[in-house]
Amino acid sequence: MKTEIEIQLGSVVVAETDGDGAEVREALDRLKAMIGQQRAAVTLARPALQRLVDVMRHKTGQGYKLRALLWSMWNGKPTSLSNVCGLDHQLRQDLCDVILAWGYGRGDWEFFYNAMKAAVSSAGLWAWFEAEGEVEPH
Repeated sequence: MKTEIEIQLGSVVVAETDGDGAEVREALDRLKAMIGQQRAAVTLARPALQRLVDVMRHKTGQGYKLRALLWSMWNGKPTSLSNVCGLDHQLRQDLCDVILAWGYGRGDWEFFYNAMKAAVSSAGLWAWFEAEGEVEPH
């Protein structure tokens, strides 16, 4: 027996089963729960990213640390996680929310490179964000 289901992207054949389809329904329930968790993570991450970008606007110590951490997410270049030690608790929480959601979604709820570029660019910080080798002023 083939079981067809609809998962937000259209109708797909999920599995062939000889039973009543209970295994398929359980798998789909787990998938729906996982997608729900991912959507919730993205919902928290969008305003968190905006708050981080707002701090970066001031180009102070915390702003430079955030830039280093977010830039590393953006391009995969290493940075020191000790940068986290220089952040206030709420900024750490916001950073964790952004990391948790990074790469999730598609379409209108995607949270990946475009989301970060849009947030940083809308603050007029993209050139500063991209500036390689620029370090925190002493």
